[in-house]
Amino acid sequence: MTALQVRASWLTDLGRARTSNQDTVLVCEPADPAVLAASGRLYLVADGAGGVGDARAGKVASRYAAAGVSTLYYRQTAGLVGARLRAAMLATNQAIRHHTNRPDRGDRMATTMVAAVVRDGHLTVANVGDSRAYLVRGADIQQITEDHSLVAGLVAEGVISAAEAHDHPQRNVILHSLGGGSHEPRIDLYSLDLRPDDVILLCTDGLTRYAGDRQLLSLLKGGAIDQAARRMVDFANASGGIDNISVAVLHVRPGSRPVPRWAWWLLLLVGIALLVASGLIGVALMMGA
Repeated sequence: MTALQVRASWLTDLGRARTSNQDTVLVCEPADPAVLAASGRLYLVADGAGGVGDARAGKVASRYAAAGVSTLYYRQTAGLVGARLRAAMLATNQAIRHHTNRPDRGDRMATTMVAAVVRDGHLTVANVGDSRAYLVRGADIQQITEDHSLVAGLVAEGVISAAEAHDHPQRNVILHSLGGGSHEPRIDLYSLDLRPDDVILLCTDGLTRYAGDRQLLSLLKGGAIDQAARRMVDFANASGGIDNISVAVLHVRPGSRPVPRWAWWLLLLVGIALLVASGLIGVALMMGA
């Protein structure tokens, strides 16, 4: 099977209405082949939230969570990728709660997160909150993750329709986040095998409040893939831009097949044999002369 490579592009934007960007995008593509083989490439998007009027706390939450999850994930060396991601997110949740529960701290902060690991042609996604992951394969787009929000639950129970959820007055009520409650947050895991030319989209609700599935597909397919993140941010801003907007686009491409170790040894032996043969021929010619 041909190895798969990932070309990533990402962008985070203030939007048109906010004075502070509470989103964070983090990309980890290890240069060490051993780390890459063991843990793969990590990409994540987080959307922070502070207390009422406290944008700084939201920014701190998303950045702290991104740094914490990436550090804890790569620190682990054993176990399944999904279990490692989940453990890193739960530990980070505890760290944020411990910080905000200190007597000298009055601010509250939390963050959503969607994280994706690409390793050995396989995708693992973990999410909490309403930041999303999508898969684009051919002419189809599929939302991988499920929102942990009040309106998503109402839609799932058939209380309201998906169209009603889009403009629901409580559409921003998040049921699970990192650092956002006394209970353990719900963290969902998803996994799938990747194919060449698959595209993975990670994004915050600053984009999805304006773009449905078909619009997202059009933005991803509407030009060079490495400019897709820019197109999405521009679209969200042109549509109102009332929130921060963050996007990471992962394009899966065929890679070169690694040369097996036995092939290198074979090439070495052939080279030695050719040197020996040329030496023998040279000796024979000298003796014949």
